[in-house]
Amino acid sequence: MKLFFCFFSLFSLIVSDQIYTKDPIIDYSNTGYFSNLGVPFMLTSPLASTDYLNLITSFNLHSQIQNSLSLYTISNYFTPSNLYMNLSTYASDCVISSSKTPALAYTKSVDSTTYLIRFMDGQNNFIGLTQGIWYVLWINMTDPNVLNMQVSGKLLQIQMRTISSSVDNSLQYDINPVVSVFQLLDAPPQTLQVSVSYDSPTQQNVLLANNLVYIGKLFLFLFL
Repeated sequence: MKLFFCFFSLFSLIVSDQIYTKDPIIDYSNTGYFSNLGVPFMLTSPLASTDYLNLITSFNLHSQIQNSLSLYTISNYFTPSNLYMNLSTYASDCVISSSKTPALAYTKSVDSTTYLIRFMDGQNNFIGLTQGIWYVLWINMTDPNVLNMQVSGKLLQIQMRTISSSVDNSLQYDINPVVSVFQLLDAPPQTLQVSVSYDSPTQQNVLLANNLVYIGKLFLFLFL
């Protein structure tokens, strides 16, 4: 079944406790499978190089695990196979930097939907994150089992928090329990057709006129 995802956003900027987020970044190559996602976020508290970003999802990003490299092990945690993450920043308010640095993800088991993430520089050294800067966490899933488990109509939620260590009673800095909420849907048919109509046909060609435009079952408010 071909799937793509759409997201719901009541506001263009969601604020919950101390992590700010924006709408997730759509990758239109997701048509067929939901495999790529960009999650913008901004911290209120700085994240030290020894701290972790904790990502909690309502769906699996992996179906296999492996032992982490000896230099980057965490007690009781493993590396999820075929799951890749990177970090970039906003070069300006609307432009994302093309430069990406690696992020290491850890999880406790095959069926876990909780991930600990640490960030690295170009020399494979762990780095912290600065408060007040917009970052983008890029998630790329290449596990065929994960992709084949995707079901149309499923509502998906992502939570995010920053913590001081990998133990259960670690200190929590920032949190946002609803970073993103989106839904997997069937891909629209290639023969999809829509109709366009204006609420006020006499105004549709008038400059600087407000028009309510209906496109199929959707409507847009346009200022021409």
